[in-house]
Amino acid sequence: MIVEKVTRKSRRYNEDRFLEFKSCFMVMDGATSLAPTKFKPSGGSFLVSYLKNNLPKGNDSIIEKLYTLSKELSKYTDEKSEEYLPSAGLAWCEIKEDIVNIHTIGDCEAVVITNNGKIIRYVQPELIKLDSLAINEMIDISKEKSISIKDARKYVNDMLIKHRKMMNKVEGYNVFAPYDNPNFNFLSASVEKKDVKYVYLFSDGFASAFDCFGIYNSFETMFKDEIDLKLIIDKIVNVAKSDPDYNIYPRFKLIDDITAIKIKM
Repeated sequence: MIVEKVTRKSRRYNEDRFLEFKSCFMVMDGATSLAPTKFKPSGGSFLVSYLKNNLPKGNDSIIEKLYTLSKELSKYTDEKSEEYLPSAGLAWCEIKEDIVNIHTIGDCEAVVITNNGKIIRYVQPELIKLDSLAINEMIDISKEKSISIKDARKYVNDMLIKHRKMMNKVEGYNVFAPYDNPNFNFLSASVEKKDVKYVYLFSDGFASAFDCFGIYNSFETMFKDEIDLKLIIDKIVNVAKSDPDYNIYPRFKLIDDITAIKIKM
């Protein structure tokens, strides 16, 4: 088995992390609260650092440990309303003797390539859909006000807070976050190990190659051949910097943190 891991921060601190321990490989994508908090350098960075440092401890299953850590993290949150809570998308795999177990929550993704060339994508779509609604609203505002999409971002703050308050609600989206009494809805699947050729785990910053910047027109096109992770990141960075006002490729920020793991079985 050959494992490649890459991460690129988009600012002075990184809200993404990767983690490898025992038979587990994980990608984390932290999201900072939409209201002021005490966390430094950010709530998203604090949360994923806490997970990275504490998930490998003990013998509980990863999902059991995530519930425990959610309760522990809740002690650090003074405000319990969702706009004050940091959160994190997660994607991980556990490689057992005969089975590869896949889990995701939020908008982090896993892609499995089988030995017969089948491409299987595992992602929860709810947050992606909510973000698309906000981006479409930014596009409409930019046209109405004759401003760039970058300048239209500040006009959707209330919409983003409304969406954030939908975290882990029935009509909202699933994501890891601190709670006194957590109840998470993970997407989980198992694939026979003998059938697996590659496993890719990645944050939405890496997914932007096919769902934002048009470097690939679909995830199927992107994953039809073995991927060079660093080359993909270089392409994302170059395309993002070529569109500083977000008018060609509508999005919330110039470029996101990018993290990916490739496991060649």
